[in-house]
Amino acid sequence: MEWRRYVDPDRPATQAIAVGLAYAALATSSFALFGASEIGVTFFPPAGLTFAVLLATPRRRWPPILVAIVVAEVTVDLANGYSLEAALGWATANVVEPTVGAWLASRISAPAIGRRFALAILVGGILVGPAAGASIGAATLSLFEGGDGWAALSDIWVGDALGVLIVAPLVLAVLRPATFTSVAVTWLDLAGTTGVAVVATVVVVGVGDPRLGYAAALALALPAARYGTRELAIAAVIFASVLTTATAHDVGPWAPGRTGADPQERLVEQQAFILLATAAAWFVKLEVTERVRAATIATAARADLREARRAALDREHLAAMNVALADLGSVDTLDALHEALPRHARSICDCSSVQLDLDVSARAVESTARPPRIALEGQRLVVPLRTPTASGSLVLERPGPRPWSGGDQIRAVAFASIVGDGIERVMRAETHRHIGLTFQDAIRPRVIGDDLGQIAHGLYRPATSGMYVGGDWYDVVVVEDGSELLTSIGDVAGHDLAAAAQMGRVASSARALAHAGHPPAEQLELLDELALQDEEALMATVVCARIDLKEGEMVYASAGHLPPMLRRAADGAVVILDDATSPPLTAKVGRGRPEGRVDVAAGDLLVLYTDGLVERRRVGIDERLAQLADALRALDGTAPHEVCDAVVTAMIPHGRHDDDVALVCIRIP
Repeated sequence: MEWRRYVDPDRPATQAIAVGLAYAALATSSFALFGASEIGVTFFPPAGLTFAVLLATPRRRWPPILVAIVVAEVTVDLANGYSLEAALGWATANVVEPTVGAWLASRISAPAIGRRFALAILVGGILVGPAAGASIGAATLSLFEGGDGWAALSDIWVGDALGVLIVAPLVLAVLRPATFTSVAVTWLDLAGTTGVAVVATVVVVGVGDPRLGYAAALALALPAARYGTRELAIAAVIFASVLTTATAHDVGPWAPGRTGADPQERLVEQQAFILLATAAAWFVKLEVTERVRAATIATAARADLREARRAALDREHLAAMNVALADLGSVDTLDALHEALPRHARSICDCSSVQLDLDVSARAVESTARPPRIALEGQRLVVPLRTPTASGSLVLERPGPRPWSGGDQIRAVAFASIVGDGIERVMRAETHRHIGLTFQDAIRPRVIGDDLGQIAHGLYRPATSGMYVGGDWYDVVVVEDGSELLTSIGDVAGHDLAAAAQMGRVASSARALAHAGHPPAEQLELLDELALQDEEALMATVVCARIDLKEGEMVYASAGHLPPMLRRAADGAVVILDDATSPPLTAKVGRGRPEGRVDVAAGDLLVLYTDGLVERRRVGIDERLAQLADALRALDGTAPHEVCDAVVTAMIPHGRHDDDVALVCIRIP
């Protein structure tokens, strides 16, 4: 229908109108309930609304929202008796404040629950943004309203900062429920939390004893310790609104009439208490959320590993995976046996279970199971061929009429026993190799989707000898709004199932931490803490990077891994990114790993790799890194998948390598 096109919530105009109406409603409540019209500067909920909306909205959609804020502010101010000049001054303050705060907060952290995002809200939303708005508001108060604006500067700052701390979390929980809802609760839990907050706050207001006023903070204790961020945000809004309304109407512990104090001073005192109590509740909630998140990541990693093991066992119909590998067994050995055995006996080598097609071999056995006879065209000897998992026959032929002697038959039986043992070892080796590759593939992250093929490409090559199982991985994902690329690469020491299992845990945890918004250095710190919880954890090297495609900046950190390389599109120079390196995981480094930043531009090429690509016996690592840099300089404008192939060809010309190779090439769009 035609009307649906105009009320589409994704249209910028619809969003701007919705924000303007919500802003006007909250600003009106500030005048009607919180004392802005009688007392003066007070708790200002629209500050939290505008900060949260801008923080959750792409910057290209900010202009219509800012226009809606100006219209709503001027309209409400004029309706409450302000002059046009004063209304425009306050509109300017309330546009500059969220713009500065949201821009600064987004530079510090992506919008996701965590310690770094809490720091972003503190710096951008509570300190810098309200300070900028308060300065403009103080100037407006002095120039157009005849008041002492600079004396009221701290009051304006407290009111706006309180508005951000109280209202912004609730708005973010509504706009981004998947990101800002930390615990799933029932409607009964939500109603209980709301009821406790209302009852606790109303009781304190009703008693009115100043000595009991600070007990109102108990209204925030239950949701902070027990429920999710959404429930705490609702409780904080109730807590602040009831207390501010009571004080503004001369009721409750901070009522000016009880002490004869100045109403503005009592209101500011009460708002400072609300600010500190709510901040303390959010710090408790943040700590609880971080601990729950770490436990969830660890549980998910263990579950993924169990599922991968179960899937490998189901595919192979095995009861256990820890059977020792035979030394004998490779593609070359299997091919050699194929060439050595007659065609009708090859079903033994081709089998993938105990079911064999032995029709031809059975007919050969039947035709020769009689006394030897002379044949001018040739002689055939059929010997039973048995292994613990298969049976068949070994058919030997030679031209001419000379029959097989008794010694020939004994030697043939011995030869059949040797061949049977060899076939059994080959079958066992092939089975274990297939299990290992299946297990490793099941737990390695799915790294690059079809939609990223023009931007990034990666490859993994197992070692050309041994079990073909190792601990190398790589990961490239794009965030939901397409503004950032998250990538990691790592190498767990070892070439067995234990290394592959730990690779699965580390790789899945790294992806989860990156999606949660943790910066690269913090990802390495948390990965180290998780690894140290396992006494049998192997040493691992990791590089994590976050590429901001809008700002043209990459943040990265390395835990003992070989440095990434960045080829500049402008001049072809290759930069080795080795200034953010710390010891590998399980080295007990603790907190404080370094983090590097580098500007990136469209067309730049980022290359991450594991040691299997560059390390060679009797060749120094610096020489090999120089060879890799030379190979990258010659790849101007090459697509990512062509870069990967060209790099592998240049660094491993003969195709044989004793270690796993993982390689990621990302072309900055």
